[in-house]
Amino acid sequence: MFTHVVGTSYRTDAGTIINVSESVVGTNQGVDIDAVIAPGVTTAYDVMICASKVQSLMICSDQPATIKTNDPNAPLNTISLKGNVPIVWTLNSFWTIPFGPADITSLYITNDGAVSANVKIRVLSN
Repeated sequence: MFTHVVGTSYRTDAGTIINVSESVVGTNQGVDIDAVIAPGVTTAYDVMICASKVQSLMICSDQPATIKTNDPNAPLNTISLKGNVPIVWTLNSFWTIPFGPADITSLYITNDGAVSANVKIRVLSN
């Protein structure tokens, strides 16, 4: 069993309004990518993500980046990342999962920034 803890906090000048965390448990930490990608380079990763079994995911890059799934020329999904703005999703999120609805077998990550990008992707599933 693996656990991901996802936190949400919101604070104004008047103080903290909310500070909560959610623990998500899954049986498979199927995707665990830590990559350094040069500017303008696309790097391919073979993965197995069954969207219906994903419990949580986190995607972040310190540079702008684009992620295409399954086929770089006709992707199932295209996700545009802003530098240092993570995408965090859990099965309790109010929005749909960024990957899916079909299974994901490949990720194509392109660094759209001017310097090397540090990209991290984690996927927890059952």
